[in-house]
Amino acid sequence: MQEEQMITLLQESVDATFMTTFNAAPEIYYFDNFNEMDEECVIASIGFNGTIEGSCAVCFPDSSACRLLSRMINQKIETISADTLDGIGEVVNIVLGGIKMKLQGTEHDFNISVPSYIKGSRMVILSDIKKTVCINRSYKLDDIVFAVSLMYKVKPKEDDVALKKKLALAKLMLLKKKPA
Repeated sequence: MQEEQMITLLQESVDATFMTTFNAAPEIYYFDNFNEMDEECVIASIGFNGTIEGSCAVCFPDSSACRLLSRMINQKIETISADTLDGIGEVVNIVLGGIKMKLQGTEHDFNISVPSYIKGSRMVILSDIKKTVCINRSYKLDDIVFAVSLMYKVKPKEDDVALKKKLALAKLMLLKKKPA
């Protein structure tokens, strides 16, 4: 999976998520430094594993998370709560689910875990795992700002020779176990 393809899938999925939920797509927004905001943030992260493995996270400053949930449920929300976290978790779930759907019919597939939540300030998502690609995008939709990070690596395929050896060994083990 080429990084450019994954960037496109991520962008399409973010756009579709917000078009479905808010009838508006967010614009890519370049912050001076998203990670040095004075406001505390909340991150919802979901891991995935299959032929592609990694994690997808969304990061919202608290005020944007409250505005997002307010728009989702059409009710004013002013503080981070379990409901706010559920809303943020749903956003990352829909974004990652959109990528998974777009990969159907290709050689790549993965299973999605449940969201994890982190709250704090000046958070940075890092990855130093070999062959891991990290895509970071910041967005703005009206008065809501957020960042999306997708970290992934493609699992190497077993080569044909190694696979044939494993199959031959499995057949041999079955033959040895058969009664005469």
